[in-house]
Amino acid sequence: MGEDRISQLPDEVLVSILSFLTMKEAARTSVIACRWREVWTSIPSLDFDASETSNSLWEEEEGLNPYEETGKYIKWINNVLDAYQGYCIDEFRVRFDLEPMFTSDIDRWFNFALEKKVKRLVMDFRGYYGCPRSNIFAIPLLSSPVLHTAEFPDCRSLKILKLKYLDISGAVIEHLISTCLYLEQLVIEGSNSLTDLNVVGQSLCLKYLKIKFCCRLKSVYLSAPNLLSFQWYSAESIEIAFANVPNLVEVFFGGGYALRRLHPLLNYLSQLETLILSDEPPEETIGLIEFPVLPHLKNLILKVSAADDDSLLGFTPLIKAAPSLCRLLLELSWFEPDVFLLSRPKTPRECHQCLKVVEIVGFVGKTNDMEFAMYLIEHAPMLEKILLRPGKPKSLRCYSDPECIARKQSGREAAMLLDYKFSLGDKLVLLGF
Repeated sequence: MGEDRISQLPDEVLVSILSFLTMKEAARTSVIACRWREVWTSIPSLDFDASETSNSLWEEEEGLNPYEETGKYIKWINNVLDAYQGYCIDEFRVRFDLEPMFTSDIDRWFNFALEKKVKRLVMDFRGYYGCPRSNIFAIPLLSSPVLHTAEFPDCRSLKILKLKYLDISGAVIEHLISTCLYLEQLVIEGSNSLTDLNVVGQSLCLKYLKIKFCCRLKSVYLSAPNLLSFQWYSAESIEIAFANVPNLVEVFFGGGYALRRLHPLLNYLSQLETLILSDEPPEETIGLIEFPVLPHLKNLILKVSAADDDSLLGFTPLIKAAPSLCRLLLELSWFEPDVFLLSRPKTPRECHQCLKVVEIVGFVGKTNDMEFAMYLIEHAPMLEKILLRPGKPKSLRCYSDPECIARKQSGREAAMLLDYKFSLGDKLVLLGF
């Protein structure tokens, strides 16, 4: 019987060891011996991610009661916070689909994290499988249009802040940006209190900003010299001003007609290296617009919801505007058409000299994805790889569904036709067919 030398290590070393475990695993070590009973209460990361339970509740798995599971989740967090003895926290993360009746608990969790000088704070209340939700938590401290700075807890240690479906006003966000000198990532999703947002400051460390599903947002003003990535997604049209963003190299725009909204802004984004669009296929008239040249754009990602007869060639003017483009990714989601196109848009015959890699996710061999693939094969002389993946319709969740199997089969046959017509050889890569 050897001596228990591990238990003789200093608390700091034991806490460091437990930090490699999940929080539940770390808590279980309290039964090892009296020495270990409270060691776990000082671990630097408190991760209360129960998204798997949320998904199981949505699927109505046998033996799971929503009210019981929600009660267990609330009790789990509150018990841990009552027992916690650490002086500071590196990460505090909450992820579950709760109801607004638990606002007081969420208020307590938020203040607890800030009091412990948290560096990474994530409060995520999306629905099952990450779906948007209509009921949004409103904490007076965050959602009030008038900020009482004397009541706001110290948050200067924050480096990463992600608030999803938790109301936060523009005044609070601007306060956080101005006082959190080390804040690098800010994500706001599903806030009803956010109407206008000004991100201003020469000394800001902010590098990543994401605004999504904030339906009342009307304007965004960006003057952040260190900003590298900006993402915006909404079905509503807003005013966006890029005043001083010399290092902004990645932009994501999502929502209907994102391409048309983005067009006037590209004049201020000549330094872009990666552009991501989540959109519907462009209208035929979009081909008449001449986009400003994006000389540094190397990666273009198009996430498109398309009907069978929608044309994808409307994106070619944007491809033309990127003479240095070397990678194009097209992600297709299919749905049934409401109106069938009577004619296809006229496509300019351009030469894309730098384009080397094309990937199409959701390739099923319809008229639109076939003509888009053929256009790129014919007009990208330096093309090295064209990768095709089958994907699946939005309405189907299982690849074993007969419709999914049929789409994979048609996609495989269409890929073989491309290979035969253009003698692609090793250039053609099929994945998942």
